[in-house]
Amino acid sequence: MRGGDDSEGNLVAACRPCNELKGGLAAWSFLAQRPELRANFLSAAETCDASEARPVWARLLRAIRQAAEKAV
Repeated sequence: MRGGDDSEGNLVAACRPCNELKGGLAAWSFLAQRPELRANFLSAAETCDASEARPVWARLLRAIRQAAEKAV
């Protein structure tokens, strides 16, 4: 299945250029090879106001960090 399932845990907000670059890759896989984009994503996720929007799932944040460590 391209892009994964349609559960809310699989949704990742991205600007159009990043979304086009990401294509069908999982967010963790895409961000593992792009340190600047990863830092921006993690910073935004960690400062997200949960009263305004649903925060990024902890398992996605863990997957992004673990993939980045393996990519080094």
